[in-house]
Amino acid sequence: MTASLRRDQAKHFDSRSPFTPVSRTLRARGFEFPYILKDVMISQAILRRPPAAGDRVLDVGCGRGIMLDRLSASYETVGYGVDVSNASLKGAQSESLHPHRVAASAGENLPFPDNCFDLALSFDVLEHVPASDAVLAEMVRVLRPGGTILCYAVSRKNAFTLNWFLAKALDVLRVDHWSWSAHAPDRLVDPDLAVAQLEKEGCRIEVFRPFHAFFTILFDQSVLVLYWLAERLSGPLKERDWDTAPPSRLLSSISKMCVKLVGPLDRLDAPWVSRGLCNGFLISARKAG
Repeated sequence: MTASLRRDQAKHFDSRSPFTPVSRTLRARGFEFPYILKDVMISQAILRRPPAAGDRVLDVGCGRGIMLDRLSASYETVGYGVDVSNASLKGAQSESLHPHRVAASAGENLPFPDNCFDLALSFDVLEHVPASDAVLAEMVRVLRPGGTILCYAVSRKNAFTLNWFLAKALDVLRVDHWSWSAHAPDRLVDPDLAVAQLEKEGCRIEVFRPFHAFFTILFDQSVLVLYWLAERLSGPLKERDWDTAPPSRLLSSISKMCVKLVGPLDRLDAPWVSRGLCNGFLISARKAG
């Protein structure tokens, strides 16, 4: 990542932290309650090869450390995180319910020695960097032999998906929608190249799943609006109230719905998925040991 792009990304996420609903509940309960369909898919991928207690986990683009907390809560892992946003890292230090080590760093130059992590994660980060292959190579480098790399990224192969239609409409209206999420069309990730890069680095692909074509992302985006409204309407909460507040009660109901609907809605997306067209994709790979 160039210095100027890194500054731009840091400035963006310093002022616009990505919205994760009921984050306090998620930090404390781990993966007990998947909050959207995408979270169900990530939980299932982790369960294929769950980390053991004491495993060292690296989250590249850790933000405020929610994923590290969830892994610690569910699996008693030891968390490490890097991010370009200092404000996010300060949030990770002040809000985390478990002790994690975090550092300001770009994914292309991780400040860790070779072969030191059991699990390396990157969620919604690769589409923000100009060279996702370099980030993937670094993640594999710091992963121990036999360790797992798990990534979700926004796909370049997204023609005729829901977000593709929305982007076309906003382009017609001359709305700069890319700046809302610090994306750029040329940085979206080609899933085939990501798979090829991991295989080049000596990894075996265990999961490759295009996701969020039309019905699944429509559901998730609608649910996130419900969470946002619930949090806005509930107002400031005292610490003792956070687990019984309306957003957390909503989480329990929606979580059950997500588990039941992820399969049917994913099948409705089959016309896109069968052609490799989706807004995003998940890859899980194992480093050769």
